[in-house]
Amino acid sequence: MPLTSACPTIDAPVAIAAAQAGKHILVEKPIAATLAEADRMIEAAEQSGVILMVAHNQRFLPVYQKAKEVIEDGKLGRIYLARADHNQSVRIGRDHWLWKKETAGGGAFIGSGIHRIDLLRWLVGEVLCVYHRQVLVPERFSDEVEAASVTVLEFDNGAIGELSCSWAAYGAAQAPWYELLLLYGTKGTLHNVGGLFIAVQDQQTKESFEAVPIPAGDSFVNEIRHFGECLIHHKEPLTSGREARKTLAVAVAAYESQMRNAPVAVHHPQ
Repeated sequence: MPLTSACPTIDAPVAIAAAQAGKHILVEKPIAATLAEADRMIEAAEQSGVILMVAHNQRFLPVYQKAKEVIEDGKLGRIYLARADHNQSVRIGRDHWLWKKETAGGGAFIGSGIHRIDLLRWLVGEVLCVYHRQVLVPERFSDEVEAASVTVLEFDNGAIGELSCSWAAYGAAQAPWYELLLLYGTKGTLHNVGGLFIAVQDQQTKESFEAVPIPAGDSFVNEIRHFGECLIHHKEPLTSGREARKTLAVAVAAYESQMRNAPVAVHHPQ
């Protein structure tokens, strides 16, 4: 049986023990609370020859898989600007581990924004630098971890992006406030409000709008199926430990940016 976990501070010791016992591992996002813990998990899995996958399920959402196809088909051209939002109204007991930085590693940004970071990395490219600001909203959430944040991202292809996250948003369960994706390219624009749509311009400078059909499917079913296929065929998961570490590195740089009130470069091992 694979390991599944949800709390980043317990992922590392349990995952390492599972790897040493020869068990394949599936952990919830983020892979860990720190890069050092992520590195230990990756090393343990590789030394034991087991598969380590992180449950970044947004790569398995049909709408975003279709967006990936649109990008790879060149319909948007070169992406130069990206925007992603994540909004929730989180209501949990005061004794929950999500309220505490020691157990959660942070708030809305690392807890849910990490999904959007991973998605933007997958769709746009590697993040080179971030500038991150966040706020506490103790009236609605915690007085220890952020309830909301805004992050500016610079990508390796020259694109820039903005990520907005909130765990204290009224109406978050209703579209379009839950999650928004906007991608601006040299040939077209894509958004996911009420479906998946692209706007393009033909040679006569006439703009047209196209609804992109989205296949049926559940991201969690797709994610678990992918994990099973990786076990059967001995292949690296789309959201492997090393891939998830790159996503965590963006979050770590963002929290450093908050402390320094300055842009911070994202560092990945060579």
